[in-house]
Amino acid sequence: MYEHDGVLVSPLPNGRMAIQVKLEPDNIGVRCRQVPIPDAKNTASDNPKWLSAYDKIMFEWMKDNSPVWQWLKVKGIDEIGAQKRMLKLK
Repeated sequence: MYEHDGVLVSPLPNGRMAIQVKLEPDNIGVRCRQVPIPDAKNTASDNPKWLSAYDKIMFEWMKDNSPVWQWLKVKGIDEIGAQKRMLKLK
């Protein structure tokens, strides 16, 4: 797992794909996507499309205090705002 141009890049266990995660400027929105390993450092492209992480994956990152959640906290995520957004989705 490493950061490239403000985006967290985490290779997946299959070795063929990576997940990219970025914090939106409002410090609440979180976007993610899966990309092939050769494209892992291409964080500026919009292909594949960035998707909201506010679903089961965001809940898991928060619940497990995962390295992704730790990175989001270091980047300045509004933890209260993120938790409120998660509650609205339930």
